[in-house]
Formats: sequence, C-alpha cells, structure tokens
Amino acid sequence: MRVEKKILKKIRKKAKERDYNFEINELRIYSHHINNAPRYKRTLIFSNPNAQQQVIKIVTKDRNGKEKSAEIIIKKLIPKISRQTVCKIIKILGFKKIKKIIKPGLNEE
Repeated sequence: MRVEKKILKKIRKKAKERDYNFEINELRIYSHHINNAPRYKRTLIFSNPNAQQQVIKIVTKDRNGKEKSAEIIIKKLIPKISRQTVCKIIKILGFKKIKKIIKPGLNEE
C-alpha cells in the first residue's frame, strides 16, 4: 500500500501537535498520536429535565393545553428556548397536536 506524500505530511504534523517526539519514539507513530481528539458537545436543552417538566405542566394543565402551539408554549417557558426545541420536547414526550373538533349536530347535549 502506498501513501501519498501530502497525507504522510498531515499525519506527521498531527503527531507533532500531540507531543510526538521523533528522538524518543524512534520514528514510530502510534495510533494515539493520530486518532481524533475528543470532541465536546453542547448540552442539549431538550434533555434538560426542567424544560421538559415545564412543557408537561403547560400541555397537561387543562384541556386547551393540548391545542397550544409551540409559539404559545415558548412564551410561558423560563428560560426562553426555541420553537424547534419545544417541538422536539413534545415529540420526545409522545404528545401529538390535537385540534378541538365541534360538530354542531353531534356535540349538543
């Protein structure tokens, strides 16, 4: 298998950035010198239990709570989060959009 020069230069450069020393390691590049560095992810707000509890309280508060749009739910949340995040929370929790249907002849008591 043949490795191109520019790829080999990139590997050497990455190894040097990660404290590789040619004199000590005897020209051997080990996998821990070139493996990807750990990445730090931003904490997901929809995994925040406080935000989830607030959404559950708003949606299950009364019968009209199930009809509320994400924009209305956002206005009642503290701290404010995006509409898309509220939609994700609703989806994760298993809630669905419901519209109250009134049929004039059938719903009269």
